Amino acid sequence: MRPLPALALTDALRPWRAGAGATLDVTVETAALTWPDEPPAFDSGGLWRAWVRPGGRLLYSFAAPDGSDARQLEVDARFERGTLRLAPVRWLQRPGSAWFHPALEVMVHHHLVRHGGLIVHASAVRVGRRVVLFTGHSGAGKTTLARLFARHVPGAEVLADDRVVVRRGPSGEFEAWGTPWTGQGHFGSPRGGALRAIVFLEQAAENALVPYPAKDAGLRIYPLALAAPFDAKAVAAALATCDRLVRRVPTWHFRFRKDAAAVAAALALFKARQRS
Repeated sequence: MRPLPALALTDALRPWRAGAGATLDVTVETAALTWPDEPPAFDSGGLWRAWVRPGGRLLYSFAAPDGSDARQLEVDARFERGTLRLAPVRWLQRPGSAWFHPALEVMVHHHLVRHGGLIVHASAVRVGRRVVLFTGHSGAGKTTLARLFARHVPGAEVLADDRVVVRRGPSGEFEAWGTPWTGQGHFGSPRGGALRAIVFLEQAAENALVPYPAKDAGLRIYPLALAAPFDAKAVAAALATCDRLVRRVPTWHFRFRKDAAAVAAALALFKARQRS
């Protein structure tokens, strides 16, 4: 049987392909789709919806490239096994259409948050093997600072400018990794490294970098961690991960101006030590 073209990875996604060690086992079916009679527990406003089913199962609907409800994902309560059902429509012959935004991002993130990780709305810069996360609300300067690093620091690698994976590595320390879901700067890398600092950004007339207290940082980073608000277990897991994260990784507040001096001030963050 020939593989379904819809399941092919696009060139943009191929660098993130895992060679082994999959932790979410998904079976794919093509079939006519049926939906619950009750309204969804969450509706993004057109891109995806979710229902909480008996036994803690979750049912997702993802809009297809033509805007129709033609993709359905059902997962178990632990978010470890699921079934992706695709309606038998013409766009299934389009390579990669099963993963059309935001299906893959939602699948990866909602699995990750249940298992001790996060996807954070942030940019991330790697210097050597160390990574600093720059986060804040839209317009805070995440992409601006990423561009400044790319322009002024030889050897700096911008891993992401919109979505960053944060999770514990084999040593137990937190790491940050780039994702294919980029922002206006179109920075995206499958590489990562040890997370040395988390920085809350604010554009200003002068540069000022000051420590941010861990006791406040967890609640500040949680709204930027894109947790699933309809899933109580996911919310609890995300809050716990945010708490562990800010207890281990130094947090800072950076008021910066958009010039090379901001990069010079931020370079010290790559030498920050983990909290004990």
